[in-house]
Amino acid sequence: MTDGRLPRDYDYHRMPAPWIQTKILECMAYLGQDDEQVSKQMYETITYILNKSNDYGINIGYALVYQCLKTITMIHPHQPLIDLASQTISRFLQSQSQNLKYIGIAGLASIVKIDPKYTLSYQSLVVTCLEDSDDTLKVKTLDLLFKMSNKQNVEAIVDRLLTYLKDAPIEAGNRKDLVNKISILGDKFAPNHTWYVKNMNKLFEIGGNTITGELTNKFIASISEYESQDDDGKFKESTVKIYQKILKKNANIPDALM
Repeated sequence: MTDGRLPRDYDYHRMPAPWIQTKILECMAYLGQDDEQVSKQMYETITYILNKSNDYGINIGYALVYQCLKTITMIHPHQPLIDLASQTISRFLQSQSQNLKYIGIAGLASIVKIDPKYTLSYQSLVVTCLEDSDDTLKVKTLDLLFKMSNKQNVEAIVDRLLTYLKDAPIEAGNRKDLVNKISILGDKFAPNHTWYVKNMNKLFEIGGNTITGELTNKFIASISEYESQDDDGKFKESTVKIYQKILKKNANIPDALM
């Protein structure tokens, strides 16, 4: 099929039967799940389709590339194929086209699930997608940054997410979801207690009415837990200083933070 053996009626912009190729790739993805022997028979074909589709430089070709990326992440992992997918994603993330950036973000979200090493490699490229004017791309990027977070990069990512939250319009529909994501990252990956308190306070200051009673209670419970573990009193001292600074610089303290 990829060699053009089907009648020309199946071609689209000189591309042989792209919709049939897409369906076949979908079938391959399910057949190769948790089956190394079956997956091995697919590696060469997927590599060929991925390279060939990239060469066309048209939307239908990129749609087929995206399906290749999805298939690669569903079948038994093959490192050369994952590396090839990663290279393709890198080019898409650096593209000026919003459609290609979107494909890159979606593809990377699948890749990092099976090989987290790509998290740090593409973190800066992903962050730049937040500066794009397309709201759909921004939402997809925020979701990917959340999935990419770990103990090594949580400080940089939370800082970037807080900056975005501060600048986002008050009526933005994704604000509440973003507030919850930042809270989860703080709970899960905080490098130390003081960092957690400082950044949760920033979240409460910026979050406004998106801060729920549940988040407030969780934060208070965490501070109480940290205080019970504070044998030398350093955590209590640093926390008091943090709140002294907040009281001095803010004329109006948000209710949740108060």
